[in-house]
Amino acid sequence: MRLLNPVNPGIQAKAIDEYFALAYHKRGLPVVIVRYFNSYGPRLDPKGYGSVIARFITQARRGEPLTVYADGRQTRSFTYIDDTVQGTYLAGTRPEGEGQVFNIANGRETSIGELASLIREKVGSSSEIVFVPYEEAFGANFEETRRRVPDVRRAEELLGFRARIPLEEGLQRTIEWFKRAYP
Repeated sequence: MRLLNPVNPGIQAKAIDEYFALAYHKRGLPVVIVRYFNSYGPRLDPKGYGSVIARFITQARRGEPLTVYADGRQTRSFTYIDDTVQGTYLAGTRPEGEGQVFNIANGRETSIGELASLIREKVGSSSEIVFVPYEEAFGANFEETRRRVPDVRRAEELLGFRARIPLEEGLQRTIEWFKRAYP
């Protein structure tokens, strides 16, 4: 097994988990592996733990600066929760999914800087977007993946799964929930 990122034990742990699950599948255990990519929607933690979307919405609604690390050009794929649930359901119920690994995601690539601007606009905030170096926020040894965009072809081909909710619509739904939950 190739080491993916020796500095990040979380990535290594996930890879090992998948390896063991697939090994058990070869011994007869029905297994399907799903990988989620930045799932978001109503009920996100407003403190933003684990979610750049929740953090940006909260900062924008409070009129605080939106904190973007590095230059903001690092990219991710954001998947609305309804699509995450649908993809998970299909993976768990379609026989052709057994023994497979699926990226359950919206394949759209979005930069963190673009996400900050979009959320600021949708909230109607005049918050400043500030750029903070990784070293300042996380220390000298922090490593960030510049581009994390999933290949969703297997989920499309074997499960018929395709994310349906565009980022702009999903963000609007999420922001509306934040307004109701945290007036």
